[in-house]
Amino acid sequence: MNKTLLLLTVILTTISLHAANVIKRPLNGGWQFRQEKLGSWKRDSPKDTVTWRPAKVPGTIHTDLYSGGIIGDPFWRMNEREQQWIDKVNWEYRTSFDAGDIVEKDSICLVFNGLDSRAVITLNGKKILYADNAHRRWKADVKDIIKEKDNELHILFISPVIEGLREATAFGTPIISNNDQSMLGGVGTTKVSSFTRKAGYHFGWDLTGRFVTSGIWRPIELVAWNTAKLDDIYVYTKKADKETADMGIDLSISSMGRDNYTIDLLLDGKTIKSFKRAVEGMETLKEDFVIPDPRLWYPNGDGPANLYDLTVRLKKEGKLLDEHNIRTGIRTMHLIQEEDRDKNGSSFIFEINGKRTFAKGSNWVASDMFMPNVTPEHLEHLVKSCADANMNMLRVWGGANYEDDLFYELCDKYGILVWQDFMFSVAVYPVNDHFIQNVRAEADDNIKRLRNHPSIVLWCGNNEIESMLQPFDTKPRTTWRWKTNMSQSQREMWDRAYDTIFHKVLPAAVEANTYENIYWRSSPSSLFGVGFNGPIDKEPDPKFMLRYGDVHQWDVCHRQARQSYYDENVGRFMSEYGMISYNEISSMENYLDKNDLVFKGEALKFHSRFRVAETVALYLNWYYRMPTKFEDIVYMSQIMQADVIAHGIQAHRRNMPWCMGSLYWQINDSWPGDTWSSIDYYGKWKALHYATRHNFEPVAVLPYLDGDNSEIFLVSDKTESLTGKMELTLIDFDGKKLKSEKFNVEMPANTSKNIKTLNVASFIGDADRDRVVLACKFTAGDIQHTTLQYLDSIKLLKLPKVNIKLETLPGTEKGTVTVRVTTDKLAKNIAVYYEGVAGFFSDNYFDMLPGETRYITIKTDDSPETVLKNLSYNTMNDVYGRL
Repeated sequence: MNKTLLLLTVILTTISLHAANVIKRPLNGGWQFRQEKLGSWKRDSPKDTVTWRPAKVPGTIHTDLYSGGIIGDPFWRMNEREQQWIDKVNWEYRTSFDAGDIVEKDSICLVFNGLDSRAVITLNGKKILYADNAHRRWKADVKDIIKEKDNELHILFISPVIEGLREATAFGTPIISNNDQSMLGGVGTTKVSSFTRKAGYHFGWDLTGRFVTSGIWRPIELVAWNTAKLDDIYVYTKKADKETADMGIDLSISSMGRDNYTIDLLLDGKTIKSFKRAVEGMETLKEDFVIPDPRLWYPNGDGPANLYDLTVRLKKEGKLLDEHNIRTGIRTMHLIQEEDRDKNGSSFIFEINGKRTFAKGSNWVASDMFMPNVTPEHLEHLVKSCADANMNMLRVWGGANYEDDLFYELCDKYGILVWQDFMFSVAVYPVNDHFIQNVRAEADDNIKRLRNHPSIVLWCGNNEIESMLQPFDTKPRTTWRWKTNMSQSQREMWDRAYDTIFHKVLPAAVEANTYENIYWRSSPSSLFGVGFNGPIDKEPDPKFMLRYGDVHQWDVCHRQARQSYYDENVGRFMSEYGMISYNEISSMENYLDKNDLVFKGEALKFHSRFRVAETVALYLNWYYRMPTKFEDIVYMSQIMQADVIAHGIQAHRRNMPWCMGSLYWQINDSWPGDTWSSIDYYGKWKALHYATRHNFEPVAVLPYLDGDNSEIFLVSDKTESLTGKMELTLIDFDGKKLKSEKFNVEMPANTSKNIKTLNVASFIGDADRDRVVLACKFTAGDIQHTTLQYLDSIKLLKLPKVNIKLETLPGTEKGTVTVRVTTDKLAKNIAVYYEGVAGFFSDNYFDMLPGETRYITIKTDDSPETVLKNLSYNTMNDVYGRL
């Protein structure tokens, strides 16, 4: 054991603490791991796994096995198939540590911030804890067990699959878990994911591989104290405007006996309130305070995401006992669900600081199959990329994890609202007393951990369970999906399970632990409408779901509907919709052999758990011309994905305030596969992300071709009205201006408006639709937005051969190079690559008018001359020219 390194870490950590009364020491060093014993699955293990080997904490068994050279890269080609034995054996972890004078403290406990998942923990040979939930923190009192030196901490992780199979057999009734890839896992048709409280996507999903991990996935701490300590702090906004903010704070304190304490509240280092209280045992104190002239926290695009540093100090007779620091923001929030005048629907609107805010964003999935691999730098790149794309909301999906604190801190920093799912998704759960107690503790723990973040605005019960399984207690009463072969008693059992978790336990936890009490029972939910896909005995009115709540709209992509479906079916809040595409070739080369890079190749398909090739081919043939070269298919798949989602975004924004949210699926990736993401596993922006930034701009021109009419919509998220000018210019692909029209526009605040309707035939006259484009440009002071509208199908456009010129210049910032792009004729979807990579430029995949010049930057320390030698590009013009 590396006790020297561990002791040094302990000393440095202890010295850094401000209050010696409370000591927190990390126990993340000196760990080893091994397989508990040989078993029937040993035949699949490539090397010795029963010898103790070094382990990384936080980490997972898969990453430890890979680091130790026992298994190959889990993501390389089809290695995943040979690694399914890992989740069917037990794994041991151990470390030793010295406690030193900490043993003299009155209270000593071990805090496990994340154990995945079924774990038996012993200290010095004595069992101190059995943990069975990866989604919550676990604590164990070790005062009577810990020694000054040579403490032995041991954790046995029990196979979640083998234990799940045992529980499934005992349960008797088949469990519904739609995305559990049990066949790949070698356990037949038995779904076991619902029996263990851990990330559902580990068992496989249509966006991930199947890696059922075990391990210490979040840090372990040794916490000791005397007299008293602060357990938890919750600060919240009761009422706020620009003049004053009425605040509340709840302070949970533990005291060894009844004593009088002084509590100081400091805001940005200045004392704003001090009070005294007598505390005995565990108590929660509630206080109010006022902040004059507050700097409000705003969502991205509406104002600065102002944050305050709040410090709480606990003292006794002038001596500092404990101190907590919280970084938080002041904002008010309401979920507006007003009944429509015709009483046939109700709104679904987030009101932040008095403004009814259109939610622009995406769905957030886990950023890795093995979460300890996610670096702070990568996490910030992803969240900042959302802000850079004009997003103001992310929905944290219920099939993964409650994210690390850093994720929410970054959302606070960049003004990204968070719709937070509880971790339940597309499955039913075997409810019993222990399960309910476990879920209740999980909910309380995570709400308390995260509730100080101003970014969190909603807690949602689950992902797609209500739409998958419509309970009998709803109206209209329709048949449960997926349950037609079950008995009445089985159906009633699932009814009780659903009602208990999502109508009782979770909303009660939100109400008990938050001031705003914003809970939504399922996503999607239309109060009592059924969901988005799958056969049912009686199809409901499809428009019903669009009038209430939120909608997951998968008719496009999953059901192979045309993108015009988005125009005809707009809900009050679109919380999921998506289109799949391929990653860049440069990304594929990280996990595939060069021989795998062929359309419909076996290994490529293995990394595409959805029907990627079939879907891409279908939509490319509908709207474009199907390429023959694999590189062109990859490029065109991203163009297609961007165009389809742009169509949805524009339909949603045009229809505000009927629709007040557009969150596409999905922003990021959990593994290097071909998915719906707009940023791939390696952090590269796809064409979709570039297009999203344009379509989510605060003021945007969104033309809509409706038959022979072009309806020019202007959408504004601004809180003030605008006076500007619209210019409509008809240009042929060679650069000739055929017609131009200018007019003034008075644009109301925070709305969508059809400012002009053109009859296309009359407007273009004798021009050919397949050789012209309508440039729609709005200008109001510093605001400028231009959108190009093609007047014929992209498939039929007569795109000219273009002469693209790329030049390089020193960047305006250190570590950047600027690329100047020019074209002689209309260039469709220019993608510029540096060393084969397109996803790290400031802009890309854009259309250019004849004679136009664009400047884009790339972060690199290479010289402009070196960059120029390694630049290349592709356009739709070139792809069509190769056919």
